[in-house]
Amino acid sequence: MTSSRTTQGLHRRVGLLFLVAFSLLFLVRVGGGRLAAPFGDSGDGYNGATWSSGARALRDDPVASRLGARSPEEPYGFATYAHHPPLIYLVTAGAQTVSPSHPELAARLLAASSTLVSAFLMFGVLLQLGVRASIAVCGVVLGYCVPMVFTFGTMLDTTTLAMAPAAGYLLVWVRSMRGVGSAPMAGVLAAVLCLCSWEGVILVVATGVLTTFGSRTEGSRATVPAIAWGAVVGLTLTWSWLLWANGSLDVVFEFGKLRVAGDRSGVETATLAESIVRQSRHLVALFGFAAILAPPAFVAAIRMPRYRTVETALLVTVGLYSLVFFSGAAYHAHWNYWLLLPLTVGFAALGEAIASRPGGLVISGVVVGTISIVFSLAYHSNEEVALRGGISVGRQLASAAWPIDQPLAYASERYSSFPPLTYYSGRPAAPVEETSADPRHLVLFDSRCGVVLDTVAAYRGRSSRQCPSTAKSWKSGYP
Repeated sequence: MTSSRTTQGLHRRVGLLFLVAFSLLFLVRVGGGRLAAPFGDSGDGYNGATWSSGARALRDDPVASRLGARSPEEPYGFATYAHHPPLIYLVTAGAQTVSPSHPELAARLLAASSTLVSAFLMFGVLLQLGVRASIAVCGVVLGYCVPMVFTFGTMLDTTTLAMAPAAGYLLVWVRSMRGVGSAPMAGVLAAVLCLCSWEGVILVVATGVLTTFGSRTEGSRATVPAIAWGAVVGLTLTWSWLLWANGSLDVVFEFGKLRVAGDRSGVETATLAESIVRQSRHLVALFGFAAILAPPAFVAAIRMPRYRTVETALLVTVGLYSLVFFSGAAYHAHWNYWLLLPLTVGFAALGEAIASRPGGLVISGVVVGTISIVFSLAYHSNEEVALRGGISVGRQLASAAWPIDQPLAYASERYSSFPPLTYYSGRPAAPVEETSADPRHLVLFDSRCGVVLDTVAAYRGRSSRQCPSTAKSWKSGYP
C-alpha cells in the first residue's frame, strides 16, 4: 500500500512537471514582444482595448463609469458597453493598477494566467475522477496544445478569463459528487463563474441539473442547494449591474438577439446552417489534429462511467453556447475556446482506452509528444498571423502625438468604431469629414501601403509620408 502511494505521488509530480514545461513552452511561444505589444488591428486588439478602456474608466471613477461600463472614449461607438457579466472589468482594473505602465502586458498575462491555471486544475479534475496521472497529463497536454491556445490564449475576454474559475468549479464539483467536496466552496465558485461569463452560467446550470438527478451521496446532494444559491447570488449581481449600467435591460436583450440573428445591416448575420459551416472551419483551423480526434474522444468519454457526467456537463455548455448564439459564433473565431475543457477529458478517456491494450501507454506517449511539439512550435493559424500583422497599427496609435486641439479621433469608415483608436487617443472616435476637418489633425485610414495614422491632409490625397516604414512593418508583422 505504501509503495503504491509512493508511486502515485511520483507520477503526479512528474505530471506536474510536464504541465510546468508546457506553461513555459506556451510563454515562449507567445513571447517575442507579443505579450507587451500595443492593442492592434485584430480580435486580440479589439477585445483588449475594449475591456481596458472600461478598466481605465473604472479606476478613474468607479461610480460614474458604472464599474467600467461607461468610458469617455465610447468603444464600439456606444456610451455604455455592458452586455456581459461585470467581473472582467474589475479584475482587469486590478491587474492594470499593479502594472499601470504596461496595461497591455497586464491584460494579456491575466488571460494567459487563467488558461494556464485551468490546465493544472483540469489535471486535478482528472485525478479526482480516478484517472492515472500519466493518462491525465496526456489528456491535458493534448487538449491544450492546440493552435486555439497559442492564438487566443493571451486575448483578454470573458471566455479566456473564466477558464480558471470554470476548471476550479469543476474540481470542487467532482469532489462533491464523490462525497468529499465542500458545498459552500461550490456555491462561492458558482457565484464567481456567473459573474465571469455567460458560458459560466450555462456550466453552473448544467452541473446543477446533473447533480440533482444523478447524485448518489449525501455530500453531492448537499451541493445542490449550494450551487443554487451561488447561481442566484451571481446572477442577481450580474443583472443588477447590467440594469444599473444600461438604465434598462432592453439593451442587453437586443445584444443577445444580435448574437442570435445578427445585426440589421446583415454584416454579421448567419443562419444556423451557415454558422455551423463557419464554426467548422474555425475548429479545423484552430484545433488542427484535435478537430479530427475530438469525435472519438467525446464518444469514449461518454461511454466510460468515470468521465460521463463531467463530459456531459462540458459538452452541453459548449454546445448550447455555440448553437444558441450561433450568429455570434459564426463571426468570432474564439467563440469555442472552452472546447479545450471537454477535449481534455475526452483525450484522457481515449488515452485510457488505448493504454489498456499491450504497448498502449508507449503508443500514447509517442503520439502526445510528436503532435504536441509539431503543433506548438511549427504551426501558426491564419488568425495568429493576422494578430501579429495587426500589431503595427497598434504601435502607430500608441506612439502618436495627438494635437491638443483635436477633440475627436478621426478614422475612415472601416475604423470609425475601432477600440484601439479610442483607447490610445483618449478621445471618442468619429468618421473623418474631408471638407471640415483640420488638415493638421490625425486620421486612421487605409493607404496604398497599408493602414496608417497620418494627417487629414494626407488622407485627402490617399497617400502617406509614413508609407516606406509602415509598409515594411505591416508586411513583416513585428520584430
